[in-house]
Amino acid sequence: TDSSVRFPYYDAMGMRQAAKIRNLGKVFSTEGDFKDCVLFGMHTLSKAGSSKGDTIIVTEGEADALAAFQMANNISQSAKTISKRGTPIVPAISIKSGAASAERDFKNHLEFLEGFRRVFICFDSDDKGQQQVDKCAKLLRPGKAFIVSLEHKDACEYTKNGLETEFLAHLQDSQCYTPAGICNAS
Repeated sequence: TDSSVRFPYYDAMGMRQAAKIRNLGKVFSTEGDFKDCVLFGMHTLSKAGSSKGDTIIVTEGEADALAAFQMANNISQSAKTISKRGTPIVPAISIKSGAASAERDFKNHLEFLEGFRRVFICFDSDDKGQQQVDKCAKLLRPGKAFIVSLEHKDACEYTKNGLETEFLAHLQDSQCYTPAGICNAS
């Protein structure tokens, strides 16, 4: 059996251009050209015409985006489809190449991200991820960036360990980003 997971990447027109392949042991490979690709998962929003929603979660990895989406929208792990709901869907997307590309990915997709009232930055809790949080938050207009502080490494760790409630609490407790030296007028 094939033990790899394929994460497809699309361009702004919705055409598949590339994929990141995750094999056992977190060994990654790629195929195709990522140059013109949008952030992972972003193509699903533009197709549905819902890119101007209220809230979005941005993670550091594709699997984390899927886990965050599942938890933020209270979707059962056994669900095969998402039925019509009374509450709006909270999308979750991922930067393209881990922490090293975070600031560049935010800059390249700033107009899209600015279309949301709140952007939850949910990067890995390790040093690499946390070093990028402020850089990305600074790019967004004041009051938009919310920093999600995780006690476990990433969103996948929460789903793997059945900690969905704790993850949701971290989202709710997220602090609106304020640059150092700036005081909130309220």
